Amino acid sequence: MAYGSFSAQIGYKIKLSAADMLLSTTALIENPEKSTEEAFLQALDALSWSNVTKILAGIETAKLQQAAIKTHVRNFIDTHQVVCTGPFVYAYVEEGTPNMKYFSRPLTLCKLARFLREAWISSNKRARDYPFILSAPVDLEKGTCLVAGVPCQTEETRRSEFRKAFTQAADRTQANASFDCFDNCVFEMQMEDRGKFFDALTALCTVC
Repeated sequence: MAYGSFSAQIGYKIKLSAADMLLSTTALIENPEKSTEEAFLQALDALSWSNVTKILAGIETAKLQQAAIKTHVRNFIDTHQVVCTGPFVYAYVEEGTPNMKYFSRPLTLCKLARFLREAWISSNKRARDYPFILSAPVDLEKGTCLVAGVPCQTEETRRSEFRKAFTQAADRTQANASFDCFDNCVFEMQMEDRGKFFDALTALCTVC
């Protein structure tokens, strides 16, 4: 795969593209081995050319994340874990799944959701008109999970409708949900509330 990108030369050996920097800093800020605060500061440090080692470490972490995404997409498709409820399509990252830790972060979970949706609709053309929802555990001790939605259309108005539907479903079921993510289509909730939340979301039928 080839695409255009700005690049920068560091010394005589290291040449990085803008895409490399994006993947590196994203991987660092979503590092599941670090606390949120530590990951943010690590990603911030990597923006300085004096911390080339951190940039390269982020690239290696990004490779591991991409490999985990690819493996999970194949597993989801091969084991038929993607379910169509009518108004939307959804799937769960099960507890104990290898490399589950990567998907406890919103950006990586969204990457998996988009990749999985594209893979699934390649053999299910009708699914192109349905939004896709993916959930993954965040904190097993607290019993929380992340829920990420990929609208069937990319317009901001559609994303707003998605968020509205999520909020309405959480209110109807009195689910313990936290809408603190930058992305309107990602939020955290208690896993014990997930079943009734999806039932309410199905009943609303206004996601997309």
